[in-house]
Amino acid sequence: MVSDDYLPNPGGIAAHVYELVRELAQAGHQVDLLAGHSHLLAGQPIPPLPAGARLLLNRPYRRNYFGYIVNTFRVYFDIRRQLGRDRYDIVHWHNLAWETWGVRFAARGLPRVFTNHSSGFLRRMKSPWRRKFQMPLMLSMADTILTPSTELLEKSVEARYPRDRIHYIPNGVNTRDFCPGARDPDLLKAYGLVAGDQVVVVPRRLDPKNGVDVLVRAVADVKEALPQLKVLLVGDGEQKPELVALSNKLGVRDRVIFCGSQPRLAMPPHLRLADLAALPSRAEAVSLAGLEAMACGLPVVGSRVGGIPEFVFDGANGKLFPVENHRRLGEILVEMFSKRASILEMGLRARESVTENFSWIRCAARTVQAYESTLASARQAKGKV
Repeated sequence: MVSDDYLPNPGGIAAHVYELVRELAQAGHQVDLLAGHSHLLAGQPIPPLPAGARLLLNRPYRRNYFGYIVNTFRVYFDIRRQLGRDRYDIVHWHNLAWETWGVRFAARGLPRVFTNHSSGFLRRMKSPWRRKFQMPLMLSMADTILTPSTELLEKSVEARYPRDRIHYIPNGVNTRDFCPGARDPDLLKAYGLVAGDQVVVVPRRLDPKNGVDVLVRAVADVKEALPQLKVLLVGDGEQKPELVALSNKLGVRDRVIFCGSQPRLAMPPHLRLADLAALPSRAEAVSLAGLEAMACGLPVVGSRVGGIPEFVFDGANGKLFPVENHRRLGEILVEMFSKRASILEMGLRARESVTENFSWIRCAARTVQAYESTLASARQAKGKV
């Protein structure tokens, strides 16, 4: 397993890789992980892996173009070094931009599986030359592609990747750790939350594609109707200065609480502080952050984009609104907080839908099936030669 987006990095890919490796190991498979993370988070604690999984390295790197180029060569040499020491059946990687070339040249002869779960891929597909030339070339380096959303599956096909070699496997959730529970009194005090507050959590990086500014505008729209509305932004990113300035300009700075990036182990208690979660995304796969919030018993209010409608069912376990439409988002918040009982009912259904459809046990089993299919195709091709 190769992923330079790993814990303690926040975000869906890092969490996905950790949970997948853990579940595969618990199912009896041997998994070795070559990983990396942002140098800004070096030294932060990460949860251990079980027996059967080895974190061979977790190197800090700089998340800029120079750092990505350097990492391409590092990935190549790390894989070559490890293939000289041990025998493997599959190499599985998770980042399109800077791992693909390293895997392609280092793991020649080894069946290659790529999980295409990056919104960066969707962004690149909007460029005509990337869609026509770059993306087909890069995807062709995988023998099998896994996608966590049907949108990513269809976009991979649009990039001329064979449909019969793509497996749709939605993101999974660790429903043991992410579960309903009491609110942490220390966190309530730290964020100045009091009884009667109406709390919305946004467990996202502060990145333009995640649309957090849309939610800030919605808070301003309903500040009179919902005087006790508070928003917890659990994450950090390049858009933070802009969001601070926007909340000041709109007169809701006291309503928007910047919690910063949190270690993975701290996410469940942060989610439990809220009544509901918001995903005001401009682009999205099947959001792991959204699924984890639902596993904690929170309904999700999400934009109708990408993979969000694949797990948020309007009126059942959450609500959907048009992309960028902060006025409709504000109306939904007013509607939901006027009927607290409906929030609780939606939260129960949110938890049920995650445990039934998105458990990591099920996702890991489907991943193993994809591995077996890849290996069978490789053996068949070798036999023909």
